[in-house]
Amino acid sequence: MNSRFRIVRMRKITYAFLGLIIIGLAIILSLTIGGLEKNIAYAETQSSFIHYSGSSHNFKASVYFPSKVESESAANNFYINVWSTEIEWSIFGPDFQNVKITMTRPDGSTKVYSFSNGIKKEHFDINVFTSADLKDGTGKYIEGIYTVQTSGKIVAGATQNQNKSFSFTVNLYAPTVTADAGGKALSSGEITKSNVTVTASDTNGLASLQYAYSTNTSYSTNYIAFLTGKEFTEEGRYTIKATDIYG
Repeated sequence: MNSRFRIVRMRKITYAFLGLIIIGLAIILSLTIGGLEKNIAYAETQSSFIHYSGSSHNFKASVYFPSKVESESAANNFYINVWSTEIEWSIFGPDFQNVKITMTRPDGSTKVYSFSNGIKKEHFDINVFTSADLKDGTGKYIEGIYTVQTSGKIVAGATQNQNKSFSFTVNLYAPTVTADAGGKALSSGEITKSNVTVTASDTNGLASLQYAYSTNTSYSTNYIAFLTGKEFTEEGRYTIKATDIYG
């Protein structure tokens, strides 16, 4: 999350000029905030996620999944899809035996999709997990790293164990940044004549907290790390950048 403010020490400033600056910064801020919430689940496909390879029996199924889920809209539309791409069968197989897909969630709980046992003769195309599988008991999305793993075996003369896996990240909420100027909470892009104390927090923990400082009319992109609770006293333009542990 990015937040901006400006400290000025001038004794006089016209309201017209101040208003112009605030409006201009507000436009910049709206663009910055708009870029924070990515309304896209980054799609990936893994072939042969479930598989059996033999001289006369072959089975393959691919999986579609997001590598990142970074907005509530993307989470609401989340799904993991598995579909068969090749089936060669006979009375000997491919025989599914306890084939499962297990999704381990960041809190350690699991969701499991189990295939029916028996010989697969027809193609399938199924959503094995949906947005409901990302939520806790209160209906809140669980942020963090998810791991999806296959298990069980397919038999068709020989036996082949299933052990493919992938991971993805759910990171929906930006850190909270507060800029306090003498007891007044600043909005991003606001101008103040007071010293500013900046605090930041995130429910999952902060990975980094940085500021960029400039004394000219443009904002700097040279970031310096600092600790929450720092007081800024020098006149200039500041950009605060807070990043949580999931990026």
